[in-house]
Amino acid sequence: MKKALTAIVVIFIGLGLIVLFFLNNHFNFQKRNKENPFPSPVSNLKQKDKVKEKKSIFVPYWINFAQPLDITDYDRVIYFGLDVTEYGVNKTDAGYNNIEKFAAQVDGQEKYLTIKMLNNETNSIILKNPSSWQKIIDDAVNIAVNYRFNGLVLDLEMGSLLFDDLVKRSNQFVQYFFNHAKGQNLRFALTVYGDNFYRRRFYDLAKLSRNSDEIMIMAYDFHKSSGEPGPNFPLGGREKYDYDFRLMIEDFSRAVPYEKLTVIFGMYGYDWAVDEKKRPIRPAKALSLAEIKKQFIESCQWQDCVIKRDPLSRETEVNYIISEMNGNFANLYYHIVWFEDEQSVEAKTQYLLEKGIGGIGYWAYGYF
Repeated sequence: MKKALTAIVVIFIGLGLIVLFFLNNHFNFQKRNKENPFPSPVSNLKQKDKVKEKKSIFVPYWINFAQPLDITDYDRVIYFGLDVTEYGVNKTDAGYNNIEKFAAQVDGQEKYLTIKMLNNETNSIILKNPSSWQKIIDDAVNIAVNYRFNGLVLDLEMGSLLFDDLVKRSNQFVQYFFNHAKGQNLRFALTVYGDNFYRRRFYDLAKLSRNSDEIMIMAYDFHKSSGEPGPNFPLGGREKYDYDFRLMIEDFSRAVPYEKLTVIFGMYGYDWAVDEKKRPIRPAKALSLAEIKKQFIESCQWQDCVIKRDPLSRETEVNYIISEMNGNFANLYYHIVWFEDEQSVEAKTQYLLEKGIGGIGYWAYGYF
């Protein structure tokens, strides 16, 4: 009996010590919260919701500059752009010839100048020749300063895998460009494919991020005109499409700080002619969003026209049939159209704002 009583007393003492331990921790936690509060998940969400959206619009050189630009809804206007050769900026190109018309319409507004490097063969020659770097960069910086641009956008696109030496030279070229731009108080941005990680592109994002003020993700063309039909860049649905917008942001965020990211939406779509198994029979035709609305949304004149919004990608798919006479016989051509629009962009933008990313861009002026 005495032993049992002793055991009971020990148990009560132990329970008392445990209660005192938890109470002490509770009061210390409250005190610590008052002195140096830890951010809760709710407060983090509120902070991300407060991220200010910055909207940019790309204005291509081929538009009609005789018409006034309607750009009041945008924080920044980006001219696209200047072509280059191994000898510097191509001053016989229409992009150079129209820059003065562009600059005259956006005087006093934040504007950036795009340097286009879109040809694989020319890019390889330039990257292997440092003397070309100096010519291109000197021309680009001088033109930007003369026309009072606030920054430069380098659109360096390589469609194939590169050898390690060329990747190294690309990094050096970007660093050289960045340093010279900063020397003239110009901000420097770099465009990158949205499928960079999915298709294992050549970009070394960690290094490029350190040598740029901004990384612009081209979040379009996930489904290529030469490939299978599908969304421009699906918001969700990686289990169906093998990759998606959300995973893209996760991938980029591991190499680039959120505050350096701007996501560009392509306001257009593709029209694929397909066989009975929905396989493309020829490369798709690109259509601006304005053209798509006119041909399909406002009034679809085609046979068996079906329009539906995909709940995974948030983008819209159109199916229709064209009947064409071939002598005494009628040939039926099946078509599939996928496109980005304001509603899908709104869903993706909301996701970005929740993540703390406020940089939004649109390709391109006149497309929507």
